[in-house]
Amino acid sequence: MLGILCDFLLVSVDTCLGAQQMVDILTNKNLSLEDQVRELQENVDNLESLCEMDKEMEENAKEVERDLRENIDLLQNQLREKDRQSEQLQHVIGDHERTILKFRETVKNMQSQNEQCKKQIEKYDEQLKLAGSVQSSEFKAKIVETKTYGEIIENELKKLDVQNLTKHVNFLTLFLPEQFLKRGADQDCILVLLLVHRLITKCDLLINEVQKKFPRIDQLNFDDVVNSHRAEQWSFACKLSQSLSIFQMILRKFLK
Repeated sequence: MLGILCDFLLVSVDTCLGAQQMVDILTNKNLSLEDQVRELQENVDNLESLCEMDKEMEENAKEVERDLRENIDLLQNQLREKDRQSEQLQHVIGDHERTILKFRETVKNMQSQNEQCKKQIEKYDEQLKLAGSVQSSEFKAKIVETKTYGEIIENELKKLDVQNLTKHVNFLTLFLPEQFLKRGADQDCILVLLLVHRLITKCDLLINEVQKKFPRIDQLNFDDVVNSHRAEQWSFACKLSQSLSIFQMILRKFLK
């Protein structure tokens, strides 16, 4: 009985030892499987992130494609507009070229007409010279006579204007008070102002007449100084003009 029990216990011990080994083996396999599961889970996570990135990239690519298509459509519209403008410009250029050709033809015709007119004018000038050589003296005499007669009429009209203005002033003085006409009153002030204006005008006339009488000498030479009085006359004219100009400046101060 004891031997049977020992055998049973030995068998149980062997069985327990085998089970322990099996447990160890299974534990190791379980650990390795857990490591594999962890690695697979990490791979799955990586693949999911890659899938999400792929979706985002696909959406971005679609948006970029949409933008590019819009830009392509816009550029195509611009190209069509440029083509249309180019056609219009070509038509305009053609019209301008035709206009330029017509203008050139017109210019040629006008030049030929001008040449013909010049030839006719030259003929008329020759005829007028032949006829004018005979009548030039009489014509000049008539011009001088006409100018003299015109100056006489103009002087008479100016005298008439002066007489009318004098009468006008006399009539106005009849309606002014006696205080205005007394010595040293407002009438004398007006007469002084008129005298100043009259003197300024006379100075201008004298300066113009002196410049006409003694023409300007741009460059003096030996003959002007020794053999003639041109230098002295020009010097006197300059001094007189300067004195008259200074006198005018003094008179103009009373008009301010």
